[in-house]
Amino acid sequence: MGKKSVLVSRCVLFCVFMLFIVPVSKAFDKSSDLENLMDLSLKELMSITVEVASRHQELARLAPSSVTIFQRQQILEMGVRSVEELLNFVPGFQSSRVTFLNQGYRVAARGLVTGQPSYSILFLMDGQRMNSDMSGGAMFDNRFITTANIDRVEVIRGPGSAMYGSSAFSGVVNIITTKDSNDLFVAVGDYGAREFYTNGSIHADDWKASGFARFYNDTGHHYGADLTTQINPFTTSTQDPNKALDGKATLTWKDRLHLDIRHSRRELDDFFNFNFVENGTTHAETEQNSFAFWGDVIQSSTWQLSANVNYSEWKEEQIEVFNTELGTYQYYSSEWDFELQAHRNVNKHTLQAGIGYRHSDIDKYRFVSFDSDTVYPQGPTSDREILSLYAQDQTAFSEKLHGTLGVRIDKTSGVGADFNPRAALVYAPVPERSFKLMYGEAFRAPNRLQTDDLYLGNPDMKSEKIRTLELAWLQNWAEWLNQKIEIQSVVTLFSSKHKNRISLVPGGGPFGLSIVNDEDTLTSSGLELEMSAVLGYYTRMSMAYTHLPKTDKQPQLFSTNTFSFSTSYNRAEWGANVNAQFHSDTEQTIGTRENPSFRQLAQYWLLNASIYKNLFSDTKLIARVYNLTDATYYSPSMNRKMVSGVENRGRMLSLGIEFIF
Repeated sequence: MGKKSVLVSRCVLFCVFMLFIVPVSKAFDKSSDLENLMDLSLKELMSITVEVASRHQELARLAPSSVTIFQRQQILEMGVRSVEELLNFVPGFQSSRVTFLNQGYRVAARGLVTGQPSYSILFLMDGQRMNSDMSGGAMFDNRFITTANIDRVEVIRGPGSAMYGSSAFSGVVNIITTKDSNDLFVAVGDYGAREFYTNGSIHADDWKASGFARFYNDTGHHYGADLTTQINPFTTSTQDPNKALDGKATLTWKDRLHLDIRHSRRELDDFFNFNFVENGTTHAETEQNSFAFWGDVIQSSTWQLSANVNYSEWKEEQIEVFNTELGTYQYYSSEWDFELQAHRNVNKHTLQAGIGYRHSDIDKYRFVSFDSDTVYPQGPTSDREILSLYAQDQTAFSEKLHGTLGVRIDKTSGVGADFNPRAALVYAPVPERSFKLMYGEAFRAPNRLQTDDLYLGNPDMKSEKIRTLELAWLQNWAEWLNQKIEIQSVVTLFSSKHKNRISLVPGGGPFGLSIVNDEDTLTSSGLELEMSAVLGYYTRMSMAYTHLPKTDKQPQLFSTNTFSFSTSYNRAEWGANVNAQFHSDTEQTIGTRENPSFRQLAQYWLLNASIYKNLFSDTKLIARVYNLTDATYYSPSMNRKMVSGVENRGRMLSLGIEFIF
């Protein structure tokens, strides 16, 4: 993978190792790590703050965006293994399996489905972009994003470009990792699964350090000839083994200076690389390495000035066929990101402004033949620059009425400038109730594969645009219920207009395909419902429902009706969780591009369960079952030969032990 990648990886692993050979502080407070949501009333949950909506802490019920929040204890109780799986419990979001570059998910929001990179959704980890400029998305090089070190996940449903720029198109996912956990987890399971991870933290005067390390490996689920022979008649079965390595280290001084280093690597054998499947040959590797440094230049009671410097590199390699030759595709890219942010409180105004510069490089984009060692360039290895400027004013007109007005300008070399405003009014007559009227615009600059690819790229591509109007009602129903039952609900209506959609159409190019901006405007609308409930002293429930009466059709890649729920029961010595997802019908495209047809993929339920038993005060036995009913279900594939869609994994049982230090 290159000397630079090896050096960064070794630095990450060394930092993590150094954190864990230092004795862990015995003064650690376990309650700060595993915040028990059962101890919070829904009235207190109405006071939870969120950062993703405006890039600073604010009450979620007053934030100028539709936001869903998951806390660490909730995620652990559900037993959800990856962020991609977790997003199926967010109204308006859908995560489904793909095989474009071996295993992975594509994540879509509000009916807008893209390819595997999922470039219409911006992913952040501790404020740092995970999306690459090469693919535009995060899901090529960040697959199966582990939840093992996550403190909370904040999700914007709808446009976020006024604060975050490109790719914050139909949603933003902000992943905040834990900095105060001290735990160790070991598990085994079906398919030869083995997992180990540990979180650690130390405190010394003004300094705080934390680290995370994880290893996972399994031999994969078995898939029969009915799936594999659609692609290769000589491969009568396959499997989907998965090997993962993650490391992260953070160093903080007085909450004013932060250094963060991260490494993530996945190895995926057999299974499918789009039109190629051959056991023992099919292979894919993904990797992301990054470091981030940010600090407060000025910090006072009224205003703050901070500076960020980030570096990321993304790597993707997979074995496939090009021009009848077997070889390796190689996609390497890197990016520097610099930003200054100012935050000031003046009377009833919260003012923000920021200026940023990103420099993105394509380090490699080529195919290397195994037989001849011939290197086939797939596109130019040029750079791209992005300049940005944003400002926002949040005003408290009164205790009950709050307003937000913001704007951002991004200038992308080779693409042009994009202007994206946002506006919101929030009326909260009482703390238990609020109404939000929100308007936002967003854009997505074409990625490098769409502009610079030698065979399909179109250098004249323009940015995609979206305009969204939302109305939300947040309500705590406690005043109408008895003291042992509390219910909180959020109802959101939205309508969006999507212009300049980037599409792959028949005609032109060496493959008979071209990338163009659609002239038609796609109008989509929907209803999103969230509900949380506390029943008595031991039971907590949550549910989400989405209905999309108007969205993209033919093919119907996004389920028009989705439903999810999670129920947790917690006692002092044991607890259990049952969660489920429902996805209505979708469609698989078959036939030729000139004469396509569509095959319906059946709706499905996916049921998961977990149970834990405290063996000692600091030791917990955890059993989890994924796909409890062993349901066979399929997701739409980009590969037209896969007429039945992509088959998902069957039932999987795991048994683990968690130690809290």
